[in-house]
Amino acid sequence: MKHYAFLFSSILSLTFFTACGDNDNSVTPHDSEDSSSSISEDISSSSKNQGNDGSESSMTSSSAKSSSSNASDLSKYDFVWDTFAEAFTTTCDASREGKIGLARYAEDSELICTHDEFLDKWGWLSPSSSSVASSSSAPSSSSSIVRKLESCKTEDEDNCVYDTLTDERDGKTYKTVKIGEQEWMAENLNYKTENSYCYKDDEKKCDSYGRFYTWESAKTICPEGWHLPTVAEFETLITAVDGGSTASNRASLSLLQRASDNYGFTAIEAGCRNSSGDYVRIGSDADFWSATENDSEEAFTFFLNKINGSAHQYTTQKDFAQSVRCLKGASTKQSPATETAYSGSYGTLTDERDRQTYKTVEIGSQTWMAENLKFDTEESVCYGSSAENCEKYGRLYPWSDAKDGACPAGWHLPSYGEFEQLIKTIGEKNTAGRKLKSTTGWNNNGNGTDAYGFAALPAAFDGFSLDSLGNLGSSANFWSSTRDDKYAYRMYILFSDDDVGLNLTYSDDNLSIRCVKD
Repeated sequence: MKHYAFLFSSILSLTFFTACGDNDNSVTPHDSEDSSSSISEDISSSSKNQGNDGSESSMTSSSAKSSSSNASDLSKYDFVWDTFAEAFTTTCDASREGKIGLARYAEDSELICTHDEFLDKWGWLSPSSSSVASSSSAPSSSSSIVRKLESCKTEDEDNCVYDTLTDERDGKTYKTVKIGEQEWMAENLNYKTENSYCYKDDEKKCDSYGRFYTWESAKTICPEGWHLPTVAEFETLITAVDGGSTASNRASLSLLQRASDNYGFTAIEAGCRNSSGDYVRIGSDADFWSATENDSEEAFTFFLNKINGSAHQYTTQKDFAQSVRCLKGASTKQSPATETAYSGSYGTLTDERDRQTYKTVEIGSQTWMAENLKFDTEESVCYGSSAENCEKYGRLYPWSDAKDGACPAGWHLPSYGEFEQLIKTIGEKNTAGRKLKSTTGWNNNGNGTDAYGFAALPAAFDGFSLDSLGNLGSSANFWSSTRDDKYAYRMYILFSDDDVGLNLTYSDDNLSIRCVKD
């Protein structure tokens, strides 16, 4: 059985668990209030109060502690869960208020029973993601940060902007909703293809919950004029409903149907179908394919976690089948690039501290370094401890070094707003990544056109994970000077997409620096 560290905050592309994994048991939904969910009813009737072996689960604090070989280490916990199913069959209510459980199956994650004011219901939550954390996460900055949108839906009224989409291929009509600058399907896609599935192979269930698609089917399955969203486009959704990113968010609370659903997205916890043909994690999370490919075997999933309210993006095997939500507009990846490489003139910058000389380039009213910074600060590193990587890609810096004088005199670390200005000068956010990327060096022929001479290099990052998209050739990540608590904003570009993202990441990760002229 795979183990899922579902309670840990993660940032885009830095933590990679399979969002819909090879679970060997169906998950019992914790919330049984929604009697309209036939999926929940199906799972509840078949697996309620059962552990992985199908036997009845008896989870009391005394039995859990006494059965442990290291009970002294577990003395502060009222509940100890060894399986996913056990956690879901222990009801959180007023009688258990404040009691703490240890989810041993999820890398010893803690859960606390609390009445979540944001959800307005009882639930087992991570102590770090209680209702107190649901306040605005937008940083205090004079730059034009994209802040959380005002919710358009409450228990008493619904003022969201809805429309409809008719799929001309089969005549099915879907509800759509406008969230910020994006228009989304507010229902799961239900277009029948060869590699699509209904829950338990019951066609009637497809009418309520849509179909599950393998990634190869999903990437081209959306109706004309709509497309499968990229990782960066899902990040835009998270920012709109939460004001943050996958580094620090509770976006699931605003997007899931059985949570607050403050924006009319109405996500259903349909789980997914794994490569063995089993339907798993039904009733506990919503899993949507993104158009962003990781490698020949995996692509990214947008994962809404009902337990702690966070939204993440993980890699999932392409032969798994998951839900699809389409986004209005044509996919930029399907349109051939027409830009030519930069043919203008570069300037130069000499850093008097170490005599390094860099190319510079004017883009609109700004002057940028056209190479990554190489100045050796106390905490900066070379990717993979390789001096050759430092020479080619520049050094990687924690935010503390980046903000405190890493840039040469007369230059500074760009703010969130200055990155926004760069993107606005170039044109559209969904094509800016292609225009900023260098013409060589990116994985899977994900090179850019370098239309403005910025020549972004896939220098990756150095953080708590150096696999998957952390590898050289896969991503470019640049610090901004704008911070929010233990997180700071970055601009990032991926090998697999044409767009560019602006979001939060852990401030102790090591990223590249591009300085902008004062």
